[in-house]
Amino acid sequence: MEPKNHEICKLSKNYKIPKKCTKTDYKTSSGVLLLIGGCDLYVGAPCYVSKAAYATGIDLCYILCDGCALIPLKTLLPECIILSFDQFELEKHTFILERVTCCVLGSGLGRLNERVEAVISELIGRIRVPLIVDGDGLYLWDKMNFTYFDTVIFTPNRNESEKYLKNVDLKKDIVLKKGPVDIITYVDSKITINSNSGLRRCGGIGDVLCGVLASLVNVYEDKMLACKYASLIVRKASYAVYKKMGRSTMPTNIISEICAMRL
Repeated sequence: MEPKNHEICKLSKNYKIPKKCTKTDYKTSSGVLLLIGGCDLYVGAPCYVSKAAYATGIDLCYILCDGCALIPLKTLLPECIILSFDQFELEKHTFILERVTCCVLGSGLGRLNERVEAVISELIGRIRVPLIVDGDGLYLWDKMNFTYFDTVIFTPNRNESEKYLKNVDLKKDIVLKKGPVDIITYVDSKITINSNSGLRRCGGIGDVLCGVLASLVNVYEDKMLACKYASLIVRKASYAVYKKMGRSTMPTNIISEICAMRL
């Protein structure tokens, strides 16, 4: 059954993020991201998320990761504040939870032991900010059956949308399904994004989308709009890079193109 409100859209050539930088801005005024992800197998995912978030204007990024990923991430991301699950103490680091304005769960997270699952469950229960669930976070969300009291945005690819999302409540949650055409659904609304995008399907592009979205949820009160523009920006950037580089396109090139767009 077709949703009542169905929009098909493309990005305006002169699109600019509506929140402008001003002389009165201070660190954290454009958003603080908490990223929960990174393990021995997957270090690239949190790198791309954080770099894309910075490229789109976020001010600060905290990363909570597996101990195996701690040193690689600190080396690759000197601009981020990074703790391992073993180092994180809820009471000691309450100030982090009080500062964050958005959270990404799952980028490069891998599979967790019960102790770490309990840490994440308690942490998720403490924050009240827009939450983006991606990658291994989708598996964890289905397994743990979290209760969350703010907006949750799920960002599955085609395979993940078929395997997970058993606990999605479309009366309050948003699904941004990534693919050749991106589809955003919420309650009885649907947005189809069929603008040009690069044909390269390498790993990491979905992480770039998560980072852009993490920044834009701080800009738009309407989180459907944040999803819409995040999708459009990444598609436009990937298309521009693909036209120049073809098969050589990498996520780092797409992030550089987003920077060059001067949003």
